[in-house]
Amino acid sequence: MQAARQLGAAATAPPAKKLKVLIFEPYFFKVYGNTRYLITLFQHVDRERYEPVLVTPFEDEFLDRIRELGGRCIVVPAPERLRQYGGMLTGGGPAQHALTGLSLLRYTAKLAAVIKKESADLLHCNNLRSLLTIGPAAKLTGRPCVWYIKGDLESPALDRLGFSLARTIVYQTETNKRLKYPDLVESHHEKIRILANGIDLEEIETAAKRDHSELEQEIGLTPESFNVVYVGQIYPLKGLTHLIDAMARVQAVLPDTHLYLVGDSGVSAYSTHQAELEDRIRELGVTNVHFLGWRRDAHAIASVMDLLVLPSLSEGVPKSVMEGMALGKPVVATTVGGTAEIVAHGETGLLVAPGDANGLASAISLMGQNRNQREQFGARGRTVARARFDIQRNIAGLERLWERTRNHGTEGC
Repeated sequence: MQAARQLGAAATAPPAKKLKVLIFEPYFFKVYGNTRYLITLFQHVDRERYEPVLVTPFEDEFLDRIRELGGRCIVVPAPERLRQYGGMLTGGGPAQHALTGLSLLRYTAKLAAVIKKESADLLHCNNLRSLLTIGPAAKLTGRPCVWYIKGDLESPALDRLGFSLARTIVYQTETNKRLKYPDLVESHHEKIRILANGIDLEEIETAAKRDHSELEQEIGLTPESFNVVYVGQIYPLKGLTHLIDAMARVQAVLPDTHLYLVGDSGVSAYSTHQAELEDRIRELGVTNVHFLGWRRDAHAIASVMDLLVLPSLSEGVPKSVMEGMALGKPVVATTVGGTAEIVAHGETGLLVAPGDANGLASAISLMGQNRNQREQFGARGRTVARARFDIQRNIAGLERLWERTRNHGTEGC
């Protein structure tokens, strides 16, 4: 009888409260990096147990995509000064810094009110700007923060502040964790975790299986050429100037080599970089370089290429490389961030030092001259991608980290 009463009580018990996570994202410029991750997060998170809510300083068409996925979005308008990008926000003299600080104080109060109203369990941040903006509000309200570090850390003073604000600090690889600040990593070791990034393998597979004949005609692809693709933002840290220098050397050996650049500057701060690259192309006499701009069909474009190249000077763990491997493409990339942990040199691709145009040229030329090796690298890369890079594994791991952070939430951020 006792067991029956317990069973009946369990059957009528209200469902467990969902864990509410406010995800603060201050940047939207096309679908790159963090915004792509947000899409996959809202697609795959367990809505029975978790309620992710996207919080942002401004209305944007990107929010419509999140809403289409059943996600809720809260717009908390920020002062104009806090809408500036990166170095423009932190630059200037003491007077400008004071204005920034005052704007941040006012915005902190607005964000704290939202956190309380939503009864959020925790905050999630995918970049340092996000953490520094909403972290103080989280402190005020006693909510813990998760900081998922996606790129390289480049601002010592601000990075150290980030370590103090976050309750859980997540790196994508051990390599990224070891790159900088050994003292911080040691002193905060109890709250540091590793969570490998992931990609939507099903989406990539669908893109690869489509009929691409119209696409090939649109972009002027000639299958008999050696076709190389870069997918990503067009800005200086991606090392594209070194790639153009390398192409001059490659075309001296393989004249019928085409380079397709898929992406744009994303923000006004980098709007002149494509023009700078075009000047370099003319100066060196490089031919067959195609700027395709930002494309929703980037996966499909990469799927019809012979080689994916990433010449970056700074990275976290590049999704474009993971996606290229999932598409069965060999990769030439630089040894920055966690790239060497996903590309096996001589097995799934070739790795060169960042900024080494000669090394890039040699690796690209080698791939262009050896079709069998390209196919072998691509096949191995696809196997590795399917075994290691599934976004489902990443999201499940993130959910566990949210639970862990919530359970330690009484200790604050």
